[in-house]
Amino acid sequence: MSRPGIRTTIRRIRAKTPDELRAILFRTLRDRTYEVTRRTGTGGLLARLSSAAHGFPSRHLRLVGVTGTNGKGCTAHFIREALERHGIAAGLIGTNGVRIGDEEIYFGLTTPAPLELHQYLNRMRRAGAEVCAMEVSSHALEEGRVDGLGFHTGVFTRLAPDHLDYHGSFEAYRDAKAKLFRRLPPGGVAVLNRDDPASEQMAAATRARVIWFGDSGAGPDAQGASGSVDGSACTFRLVSSGFDGLVLEVDGVRVTSPAVGEFNAWNLTAAFAALRAQGLEPEACGKALSGLAPLRGRLEAVVPPHGANAADLPRVLVDFARSPDALRCSLEAVRRLAGPGVRVVCVFSSCGDRDPAKRPEMGSIAESLADECIITVSNPRNESPEEMLAQKLEGFSTPSRARLIPDRREAIRAAILDHGPESVILIAGKGHESRQEVQGRRLSWSDELVAREAMALRLGLEPPPGAERLMMPIH
Repeated sequence: MSRPGIRTTIRRIRAKTPDELRAILFRTLRDRTYEVTRRTGTGGLLARLSSAAHGFPSRHLRLVGVTGTNGKGCTAHFIREALERHGIAAGLIGTNGVRIGDEEIYFGLTTPAPLELHQYLNRMRRAGAEVCAMEVSSHALEEGRVDGLGFHTGVFTRLAPDHLDYHGSFEAYRDAKAKLFRRLPPGGVAVLNRDDPASEQMAAATRARVIWFGDSGAGPDAQGASGSVDGSACTFRLVSSGFDGLVLEVDGVRVTSPAVGEFNAWNLTAAFAALRAQGLEPEACGKALSGLAPLRGRLEAVVPPHGANAADLPRVLVDFARSPDALRCSLEAVRRLAGPGVRVVCVFSSCGDRDPAKRPEMGSIAESLADECIITVSNPRNESPEEMLAQKLEGFSTPSRARLIPDRREAIRAAILDHGPESVILIAGKGHESRQEVQGRRLSWSDELVAREAMALRLGLEPPPGAERLMMPIH
């Protein structure tokens, strides 16, 4: 096996035990920078070797895979936390990292590379987990990172154009997502968003039983989709939505959540349906989901620093949104919740070395939904921050409405210093992330901490603990 990025060629592997195979793989691949791509065709082989090296850990876990453009992280988080609350030991793998018991591990990808993925699954098995909720990215499906995994449940949240620089077209991106449902067994369950047209392709791809979820509106014609559709459904009715969270009824069961934004009603209902697929009764699902803390960095309110009076400050939220659809969903949610007379300020960005074609669209969305826009950067990597800002500005019909501030710390500070209690500020593009990637360097970072630092500066208070370590190198 030979691939670009790996100097060593594995011509023959002779191993008598899983421990010996694991040692060979890690001795060959450890500490090397490698890229598994569609062109090499070896991702699936590496995934299967990694599974064997760790004793096929996925055979001892019930895997719940969650895919979609947005909503993966929140939905997988809700599933894992609800199972734990119900008394079923569960692990989590996703954008915010890995959860194994009380341990949290950050690795920087939505779905890890095969070696690390099976290592984490093996650790979950050894820790006594029965279920793993896992975000499954289109890259992972296309590259074969999850080959050999026996998923029991697949969850599809929603689809919008993204990663087209990688997939080439929206259709290819959609088809990559469908691979998760194609691999589900006849005894598995596909949980599909009936409010998203792409669910029809997911249903057509699967042999599994289908549970539709969504609001009370009409969804795709289940009769017209091939696959084992049994008519199961989980529908919700939104009771209330505010900055303090959501109240909804799912199949007549009330679910109360501190998660902000109406889009989380779909995420919670998807989790409800996935829990039903694991055998939980409706009342148990509602009880397990109610009150769960939302995923960090997803429309998360910034708590003012010690000694501050919140009434003297703008309301500030941080959000991971870094695609056009995610930014639109978050801004629409904030706009609805802010109400009349409240200014919505959007500090937004995108990552360097990632799909520049979507930047003008993000600018257009921000201009249409926010009263004021500040364009900055996150993880510029090897790109010029000034060029990244200019590409976003191309989407503005009135460019003078946008402020360009390449330094993210200064952009957040400007938003908070220039606006008072009559404003809501959305800081989008990083959410939970704890580092900035700049020209090959990794620097410590926190949007939340930078916002609290700016709040303290506005009120003449001492900077919050930890602010002095921002933008320090991470070794």
